[in-house]
Amino acid sequence: MEHEREIHYLYEESKEHLHAIANGVLGDDMLAEDVVQDIFVDLLKDEKRMEGLLARDSIDYLSKRTKERATSRQRTTQKEVPISSKRRLGKYQKKEVMIDTTSLVEVCFEQLREDDKWLLRARYLWGYSEKEMAMSENISYPTLRKRMQRARKQLKKLILMEVESKYGPFI
Repeated sequence: MEHEREIHYLYEESKEHLHAIANGVLGDDMLAEDVVQDIFVDLLKDEKRMEGLLARDSIDYLSKRTKERATSRQRTTQKEVPISSKRRLGKYQKKEVMIDTTSLVEVCFEQLREDDKWLLRARYLWGYSEKEMAMSENISYPTLRKRMQRARKQLKKLILMEVESKYGPFI
């Protein structure tokens, strides 16, 4: 294998970053590890792709491929999550509702402001620490924490509004 050493080096340099991306999508360390390994196995099998990868910014490409592969894996293993709640129907009764949480979050996420989307992606998909994010944005750490808090609060509000619009008010 002509590029085996380059692939090994690339794997060692990027595995933690790629694992954080996959884990952010999947929420499962084992599945995230599988996704990262699958990407590098594919590279070992495809010499042309490897040569092209070495000629351009490999981290961006691998990050994109990791997110795509993790999202695909998530769709194939996704289960609907039951949410129990009490809803007023004369008297309080328990109501089971099945919600596709992935598409719910995606729909609500797209409604956020662009800077809020970037903050949440950087932290939860790309695995950056809040301190790293503050440094890269040239803002103070407390300012970044406040912005993160605002972005999470806005996403939560959008999710609750979306759920209530589809399933009625939850008590």
